[in-house]
Amino acid sequence: MPHHVSDAPPPRVASVPDGRGGPPSLVGPFGLAIAVQLVAAAWCVLLVVDWVAAFGASAVWQDAAARGQVWSQIEPTLYDSTGNLHLAAQVIAFLVGSLWLYRSRRLVDRLSPSYRHARTAAAVWPAWALPVVNFWFPYQIVRDIRRATIGPAASAGPVRVWWLTWLLWMVTDLVMAGVILTGTAEAVPRPELSTVFPWVVSGSAVLGIACGALWLRLVVEITSAQRTRIAAVERRDMEMGSR
Repeated sequence: MPHHVSDAPPPRVASVPDGRGGPPSLVGPFGLAIAVQLVAAAWCVLLVVDWVAAFGASAVWQDAAARGQVWSQIEPTLYDSTGNLHLAAQVIAFLVGSLWLYRSRRLVDRLSPSYRHARTAAAVWPAWALPVVNFWFPYQIVRDIRRATIGPAASAGPVRVWWLTWLLWMVTDLVMAGVILTGTAEAVPRPELSTVFPWVVSGSAVLGIACGALWLRLVVEITSAQRTRIAAVERRDMEMGSR
């Protein structure tokens, strides 16, 4: 079913007074957009640290294997420390990102009520967490929010590139987890853990950073379009109020 945005004048949407007795001002999720960008930037920095730390950890494990040391005798590395931050970063990214998407969806439902989204607004939350559907639903949600906000001429290309990078990163991350599980299955570090591990982490980091950068670009683009659309509605309301 084709997706479209109505060419009719911008509809009235929920708003709050501007505090100056003038026309009401629309409220976009701009504070959340800044939070999403900060979280994405922090995520990229964490991946860079992981990338560098992986080579240091590999050297430590290789030396321990040569000495015949068991895992309990090996001092924790920087990579071990940063690994503990990943779960917290992912939870924060999920909460902040999902809330921003939900608020953006509610806003664009009022700005472009005729646009037919593939998923409901409520699907924003489970889309990332449910197995199987998390390989497709988030892409549809972001694609439709972006197109409904920017306009029907907006290409899905940037969203597709971002999502493909995200899927490749998820696969690489699973490979990395397999390498770690295999390399740590025995009491003494296995040689392949030291040789393969840092390069698998490198691939995961590059894809993760690229995905974060592409996501940042999408958030900035959608936020800019939200400001433009809200400004257009406010100008229309001012013109109508002056008549």
